[in-house]
Amino acid sequence: MKKLVITAWILLTAIYARCQQHPPLAEVTNWSRTAAVLTPRWWPHVKDKVKDQLTPEDFNRLATYNPWESKPPQMSWHHSVYLAKGDSARFIRKMNELKCYLIASYTNTLDSTKRSDQVILKIPYEENRHWNDTVKWDVVYVVVPKEYVRMK
Repeated sequence: MKKLVITAWILLTAIYARCQQHPPLAEVTNWSRTAAVLTPRWWPHVKDKVKDQLTPEDFNRLATYNPWESKPPQMSWHHSVYLAKGDSARFIRKMNELKCYLIASYTNTLDSTKRSDQVILKIPYEENRHWNDTVKWDVVYVVVPKEYVRMK
């Protein structure tokens, strides 16, 4: 019996680790509704809600994540469409080329009057190096209301 329990635990741990290495691909249906992860106010509020969903690496990165240093302006609706007076349809088409991974979901209760389900997406450079030859990043994290994300 003890061997069976240990074997089951090892199998479940392996399955969990595999899922963590390959989170599900996600598609954003409204890029104007994405937000940069705002660590100073946001992280303390959600870290306990997402801790068990994240790899230790993602958890540690999010704890110190600074979107202003990490996210290329080419990925920002505000910069690309609003400030640069760019074409929103072109921006959306370009953003839809990115491989995004859903790594966590939670209910946002930071503003008690507006509870909402949100997800954290991870956009790694290595799988998106083709996206724009002029920019390079390590990992970009964005927060999106769950209603604007569809699984691929």
